[in-house]
Amino acid sequence: MKKKAAPPKRARSAHERPKRSPEEKAWNAAEWQYAQIAGAATMPLLGRSFSREEQVGELEALIRGCPAYYPAILHLGLLQGVAGLTETAGRLLRQGVDRMAARGPLREEDRDAIGRLIDHLEGSLCHDLASDLLQRLTAHYPSEPYLHDLLGGVRVVLGQCDEAIRSFEKAVELDPQGSRYHCNLAWGCLEGGRLDRARAHLERSLEIDSGDDVAHGNHQVLRFLERHGGRFADYLVRPLDHKKLARLEKRAEGDGDYEELDQAAGEWNHARLEAWKWELCRRREPDCYAELYKSVRAFLRFVEELSQESYILYEDLGSLSRRFVPVMHKFIFKMSDADAAIVEEICAGLLSFYGFLAARGVLDESAFAAFRSEVLGLKQGLIEKAERYAEIRHDHSIPEREKERIREALFDGDHRWPWT
Repeated sequence: MKKKAAPPKRARSAHERPKRSPEEKAWNAAEWQYAQIAGAATMPLLGRSFSREEQVGELEALIRGCPAYYPAILHLGLLQGVAGLTETAGRLLRQGVDRMAARGPLREEDRDAIGRLIDHLEGSLCHDLASDLLQRLTAHYPSEPYLHDLLGGVRVVLGQCDEAIRSFEKAVELDPQGSRYHCNLAWGCLEGGRLDRARAHLERSLEIDSGDDVAHGNHQVLRFLERHGGRFADYLVRPLDHKKLARLEKRAEGDGDYEELDQAAGEWNHARLEAWKWELCRRREPDCYAELYKSVRAFLRFVEELSQESYILYEDLGSLSRRFVPVMHKFIFKMSDADAAIVEEICAGLLSFYGFLAARGVLDESAFAAFRSEVLGLKQGLIEKAERYAEIRHDHSIPEREKERIREALFDGDHRWPWT
């Protein structure tokens, strides 16, 4: 028998349409307001930057209007964490994920937002906050392999290898076909010294996705550790391969293509910084370790920019030592916020970084001792120059010609100095 067609539905008039609840209206208004805040934070508003304090004020006002709007709560928690207000940040982040869970299953946009949030926290060395947040998220969403995987990665950096491996194992259990989950479990095993298990999961990762560059890279780490012993962190401070760099340099000089040489040097530089970052996060000292790390990373990138066509190895302490004063002069001149505190941070951070490399055998102890004496001897003079330049930089009452004369006297012409 043919099914009788249903009669067409009459379109509802405007007054018959279901009304939105007050909560839904508040959420939609908060969503629109949050988009304006996020946009103003990332783009200059009428030529003026949107400051952190302004963001905090706007987010707090938004949350008062719609306490359920968790994206703003998480954003505010991130801002407070990066500012060092860890207790306040932890409370906000816990509140944010609780309200996220209250709205129901995890949505794809929530996964993306969590990933960005964890990236920001890790980039600011707020790994303890990231760990607390992810533990709460995995409690709310125990069947989400992505969250267990993120938690495992944070725990590796914190040196919690057994806990990291358990988190990665849970991700693999929930998604056995996830190539990246097998790869990351292998990473945890490499740092935990479990090389046989690492090999098995790397092989499984590449069975699923033979083109996974991270898995191939971890295979290289595995081969090194099988020959030399140690853990993943030891691979990051492995001896420099001078023969490989000399070969790449000769090839680059022959064909004029320096991309491969620059990439190899960049990998060494990243490894050294990553190893130092792990050490700082695990020791949790000095108290300002996040600021030291960010200052040194910015300074070394500045040194790379000065190098022009030459590739730079961060561990080439002799090269940095020979150019330390002119590089610092150039840095103070170029960076609008390079005040006395920044100079202090850079000096302390460089001594921490190179002291770590010396302690791990990457640098000669006597070379580091000489560099330490040099930095400590020059630091006060550099601070005074930074303070003096900060006084004149934005003083519109001083003619530009007079500013130039003061700059020349302060920096001995080094603010014009190119890398040679």
